[in-house]
Formats: sequence, structure tokens, C-alpha cells
Amino acid sequence: EFARALGNCPAVNSGVLTQRSGKFCRTPYENQDSMSWVISPSEPNNGMRIRFQTFEVEINYDHCTMYACCSAAACLGLTEDGVIALARDPTNQTTCYGQPLVSVLITKEQSWNYTNDEELPVIDTSYKAVKVFLYADVSVTKKGIVAHWEKFYGRGCSSCTAGSYKATWGTSPCLPCSIGSFSTTTASSSCDLCSSGTYSVTALATSSAVCLACPDFSDASPGSAGLAA
Repeated sequence: EFARALGNCPAVNSGVLTQRSGKFCRTPYENQDSMSWVISPSEPNNGMRIRFQTFEVEINYDHCTMYACCSAAACLGLTEDGVIALARDPTNQTTCYGQPLVSVLITKEQSWNYTNDEELPVIDTSYKAVKVFLYADVSVTKKGIVAHWEKFYGRGCSSCTAGSYKATWGTSPCLPCSIGSFSTTTASSSCDLCSSGTYSVTALATSSAVCLACPDFSDASPGSAGLAA
């Protein structure tokens, strides 16, 4: 039998954990467990890192599901299927900087057993809050979960600079505007194309001034990096 670690862990279903760092765990868990933790480190909050020390549940029957939320209020109203039970997030937010209120970090389908410490999940999120659900059916239990969280200092999301863009949320980097396009503002989700009859030879452009008029007896389609033959 694994020693139960609840004595060193916060109670579940008990409001919001606001410490800058801490631990949540259930090891071993019990049959018919159904519990959750909401973690939202105090401001300034640039997101957090969650590092699992133990992650073992009964495959296909028990699971751990984790979501990131725009706010603690949104996480508190979140059900295990990812639906915000509140009519609206009380902070009056509908998106996180243009992204969804809720992002999935670990799904039920990802609740597998980790046997190698190097494989244990380490999750970074720029969202302000996280909600963790642990569910068990009526028979068979495993080690359970043990995890630590720590909020970021001086980290978080920075807007893509002018001349670059990012079309999706996540950890992928900002991309440069290609030749034939430009971006005049920060936090762009796409680049503007040079108009028909113009072309460009400059990447990472921050102004339409790079779009050059085609000379006489020539033409170019929108976004051209050179003259049409």
C-alpha cells in the first residue's frame, strides 16, 4: 500500500488555492472518488508551471482531466466535461486576449500510466487559473496523482511584434511576415498582402511602403514577391 499523502495536500473541492506555489495530490485514490482542485496564484499572475511527480490511474476506467481558465471564477463554474456552468464568467470576460475562456491541458484520453519519471507531464500555461478533476469508478485503484505548481515571474505572453503574426494560440512562436506581405501592428493574427499591381522584396515588413508599384507593361497579383512574367 502506498502511504496516503493527503496530510501534506490541500483539501479538495474547497475553493481556490491562491499560493504562489503548492502541491495537490490524491495517493492512493479510492473507488468512486470524484474531486477537483482550482489553482489560481495571486496577482501578478503570468501563468504557472505544473509538474507531476506521480500520475497513475486505471486506464480506460479512472481519469484525471485538467483545464486552464481565464479566471478563477470561470474555473469554479467549470464542469468536468469542460462546460462553464455559470451563465457568464463574473469577471465579464468572454475571451482571454482573443482566445477561448477554457483550454484543455489533459483530457480523459490522456490519462495513461507513467512508469518513467522522465515521461511525467510538465505543463506550462499562460492562463490565470487551472482546474483539475480526478474521477474513479467502483473498482481497482492505482497510485493516483501528486503534482506541484508554481506561478511564473516575469514570464507570460508577449504580443507578436509588428512585421510578424501568430494565427493560433499555444506554445508555437510568432512567424515573420513573408515577402509580399506586412503587418503594421502588434498582436496580429495574419499579415496583410501587398495589393494587386504591387510587389515586395522585404520580409518582416511593418509598413505597406515596402509594396512597390509594378513598372510599365508588367503586373503582379496580391502578395507577390516579384513581378509576373
